[in-house]
Amino acid sequence: MSLGIYISEAGHDATTASAKNLVFSSDFKTPKIYTSGDFSITTDASGNATSSVAHPLNYAPGFYIFRKGTTKANIMDASTHANVFTPNNETFDVWWDHSQDLGCYSDTSSLKYIASGAGINTTYDFRHYLLLDPSETTNASGDFESLFGIRTTMAGFDALTGKIYQTGIDSKYNTFSYHKGLMGSYNLTLPAVFASAISDTDVEEGTYVDIYHGLEFAPFYIAYMEIGAELYEIPMARAWSDISLDYYWAVNSWCDSTRVRLSFWRRCNHNLFSFPNSLSEETVTVKWIISKEALSG
Repeated sequence: MSLGIYISEAGHDATTASAKNLVFSSDFKTPKIYTSGDFSITTDASGNATSSVAHPLNYAPGFYIFRKGTTKANIMDASTHANVFTPNNETFDVWWDHSQDLGCYSDTSSLKYIASGAGINTTYDFRHYLLLDPSETTNASGDFESLFGIRTTMAGFDALTGKIYQTGIDSKYNTFSYHKGLMGSYNLTLPAVFASAISDTDVEEGTYVDIYHGLEFAPFYIAYMEIGAELYEIPMARAWSDISLDYYWAVNSWCDSTRVRLSFWRRCNHNLFSFPNSLSEETVTVKWIISKEALSG
């Protein structure tokens, strides 16, 4: 272990603990929230819109975005859930609500929102987090805004004269801290299903798990799904070439002030141009990390 500041979890020695058992290590950078806020875009009659949130960082920062809205999935619990948040432009419906037509990216001057061919004359609401940490290697300017506080930098940089993006932590900026009690995993299993040419030509099935977080606000979270040895962030982008016209498949998530919900949904369909479509029983493992950061501001 090199010289630095180390804080371990209870039951572990900070001088010998592995990285996963350290609460803090000055060897690693911590994602720092430069700014956050709510933002909306309204599309035109073609479903298009662009807008941006300016920043003064002089480099393209990392960021997270969540959509805010109302969801209802009849195949799940058939209830309407208002004021929910879902990450990365994800769909609020089971599989389709123009989420793939919404985008966001950062550059050296702003965070840009784009809608292209989305819902016409529709307003989309977002919550964004702009990070102090760059999304790519940079040599841009970025002096500290204050010399007061607690600050660490990575090895080789001066905590008094370095750049703001070289810091490990800075007490001026909040971070996405979380408690180990708010991380976990769960298996979601759907049984075999068959779409018939005669009786039931279009079949859907779904299941979900609710993680009640007890925070009394909608929290920032990150979710993953595991299939075999592969781990994907939720939502997972899938190319159209991976999905036939007969069969749709999705793992989604959203949160509100009481829970984080992770759901698994499938659909198969039989038509005159294909053989009957049957799906075997399938299990996906969903994983989550829930932060103390409030999405509701």
